[in-house]
Amino acid sequence: MRVGLVGCVKTKLDHAAPAQDLYVSTLFRGRRAFVEVSCDQWFVLSAKHGVVSPAEIVEPYEETLNGKPLDAKRSWAASVLQQLDGNDIGFTDTVFEIHAGAEYRDFGLVDGLQSRGATVQVPAAHLGQGEQLAFYAGRSAVTAQTLRRPTTVTPAPSSPGAARSSYAPLAGYLQAAEPSFVQLSFPQIERILSRPLPASARRHRAWWSNESRGTHSQAAAWMGVGQAGATQWPSGKRSQATLASRIGQQHIRGNTRSSTFRLTISVLLLNRLGLVPANGGKLDPRSNGLVSGWIAEHLRVVIAPLDDRDRLGAVEAEVVAQLDPPLNLGHCLPSEARTRLTALRRSLPRR
Repeated sequence: MRVGLVGCVKTKLDHAAPAQDLYVSTLFRGRRAFVEVSCDQWFVLSAKHGVVSPAEIVEPYEETLNGKPLDAKRSWAASVLQQLDGNDIGFTDTVFEIHAGAEYRDFGLVDGLQSRGATVQVPAAHLGQGEQLAFYAGRSAVTAQTLRRPTTVTPAPSSPGAARSSYAPLAGYLQAAEPSFVQLSFPQIERILSRPLPASARRHRAWWSNESRGTHSQAAAWMGVGQAGATQWPSGKRSQATLASRIGQQHIRGNTRSSTFRLTISVLLLNRLGLVPANGGKLDPRSNGLVSGWIAEHLRVVIAPLDDRDRLGAVEAEVVAQLDPPLNLGHCLPSEARTRLTALRRSLPRR
């Protein structure tokens, strides 16, 4: 069984309401949407009331764990554990998925759950506020479904490299996955492979890099799955990028040097959001998080599949020419707005 624990937030309705509706921030709504898909049941972690069922009527309150003394945080965590003890949850067979800040997690709650035999997962651990907004806005449905998906699906591998390696089960799992974005934890991958990952997988980021040549057979397991990039002309080389990687890694969570879309949004909102440029044409971490949060709240993506990689580039030019989107510079006629946008983008160079 999976049990979601969602931290409360400051922004609330001004009247009593079910706990699931009382908190009205974008962050809380994203967390709620996530656990409603990924978990069998979920609760709110309230700084005032502890564990609260989603349907329980709660009056608005002003209480937070932020800035509380250490003893107060530990006392709150102990009280939450006692409440969970009283819910007849079989801890040894339960995964607790926590969507709350460190103030709620790290002063006895996680340790207490684990000491009772439960497994604890924190999907958005180590993400800043803006990055969390992007995470929940961009991943809620597909990531939550992935967490629930059984890890025994292993159809035929999708590429010769994967077929010859011990990572063929991973290739099969990814090939069978319905969403275009899949997130897996180390334990989930190990269950798919039916064996532990090597120590280097946990120690070195390079182990997970895409490698088209070399001896890293694990890379073949994922690089042969879900490729949707256009053919690069005039070389005729097939792109290894996918729509999911391009949108998710570069536009939503990248930086101004990896995405002209982020560069454009950043220069247009530079003063409005108080963004601070850093060395090399990037933004400082706080500013980059603010841009990610803004994009998460405002960006809507529609994907129209085209089963002809060789023509994707030409189709893009045709679509842009017809729609004439104001933020596009390529394939568009010059205009006063585009001249101004070009000047703004040059004021924050990417190199």
